[in-house]
Amino acid sequence: MKPFLVAVAGPSGSGKSHLAHALHDRLGPKFCTLISLDAYYNDLSHIPREERALVNFDHPSAMDAARLAADLESFCSGRPTRIPVYDFASHTRSTEEILHLPRPILIVEGLFAISLAAASCPFDLKIYVEADAEICFARRLARDVVERERDETSVRDAFERFVRPSLATVIEPQKSAANLVLDGTRTEQELIEACLRYLPTAENPPN
Repeated sequence: MKPFLVAVAGPSGSGKSHLAHALHDRLGPKFCTLISLDAYYNDLSHIPREERALVNFDHPSAMDAARLAADLESFCSGRPTRIPVYDFASHTRSTEEILHLPRPILIVEGLFAISLAAASCPFDLKIYVEADAEICFARRLARDVVERERDETSVRDAFERFVRPSLATVIEPQKSAANLVLDGTRTEQELIEACLRYLPTAENPPN
């Protein structure tokens, strides 16, 4: 059975990933699968390490859209699907993959979750999470320093060179296609409750 597909898109630091994980936790792993577009960045092992940081990771061209489309079609066919693992410290794809089993709901979260949907497997619910640019930067800085081994100067430089321009050209346009637009500064509970009105439940599963 085709899962109920949910896209959670929005700017870096808007709170989309936090919301997606909170929804997954609320729905439960036996009813919901969550995948992140972060797993689908292109493997840059073929270029010198110092050049990898110059790639604009806030543009769809940095994504392996073909692999994403193939995996979404696999999920839509109800098959167990292996998801790649990406190392942001080195900008390379691991040889490891993570197996996800079919579940009634599939949440796909990431910068371009709405715009990179597979044509043969459209989303049933498209959520766009937004927040002020300064809030997004503060959240991104905290994440990149702790999780991705970056320093504040490099994070700020990337934000001004790549994040702000991409926001206007490729990320915000997804907002017009969304079924639900949420303020990423609202409480987790408020955001979850806003989404649950549109989602199937174990008691009322997708058709």
